[in-house]
Amino acid sequence: MELLNSTPHYKWLFKRSKKTTKKILVVFSPFSGFMLKHSNFEHDTLYIHESVNSYYTFKTDKLTADIFNIAEKLRKNELILLGSSKSAYPAIFCGRSISEGLHLRKCKSICFSPVTRVYPLKKNLPFSTYPQFIELLNSKNHVKREAIKNGHPPATSNLKNYREKIIYAQFCEHDVREIEWLIKNSTNIKIDTTPIPTSIHHVITMFAASKKDLARFVSDCKKSNNGELELPWLERDDKLFELQAPLIFNKIKNQSIVSITK
Repeated sequence: MELLNSTPHYKWLFKRSKKTTKKILVVFSPFSGFMLKHSNFEHDTLYIHESVNSYYTFKTDKLTADIFNIAEKLRKNELILLGSSKSAYPAIFCGRSISEGLHLRKCKSICFSPVTRVYPLKKNLPFSTYPQFIELLNSKNHVKREAIKNGHPPATSNLKNYREKIIYAQFCEHDVREIEWLIKNSTNIKIDTTPIPTSIHHVITMFAASKKDLARFVSDCKKSNNGELELPWLERDDKLFELQAPLIFNKIKNQSIVSITK
């Protein structure tokens, strides 16, 4: 199985589930590496990350077509797209661009603190990788053309049975602005929003962490800053997180990334 149209722009890993289902999960990574590749999802899973930091604007339409073809080849009737921060952007873009197939009938995008529009912007994104992306555009005209074409998600969906679940940091000003823009600039799309009582952008890490007890929850999140959970986290968030952790834990203690993707 190959992503013939979008390689070598994207790297991918396919893992077949021990349990046979009619769904396929696609996990887009916000960094160079496969996010959540050691998680035990109950569906066949395709893990994807960029070869070059284009904020998932380069050949995104080709990537969408490859994902569709794989779902059809495997005779899956539902597609689940998952991403965080900049990798939630392709979950939205691809989800809204997917069309109904011979087998594929449903699609759901699960987005944690999504970047909802990438280029062109009248504002700067507060991430260290964004200036690198702009620098790439300024030096590569063909990459810039792709960013102009794919830098905003479609306002509508090609698939009638399509929905989005957006999970975001309730007290993070950037997250809130992105969600407000997405809702305002979407037409006839079912968008379910879930605010988490935190100021920290990387809410996906909180859902992946253990919910055994509060202490283990805090420890797991903080471990992610050295890559142990293959999830993003910033060491500078530790002190703030310790203050907010009890509220966050009570809000999501019965939820995990696996349960959300079922």
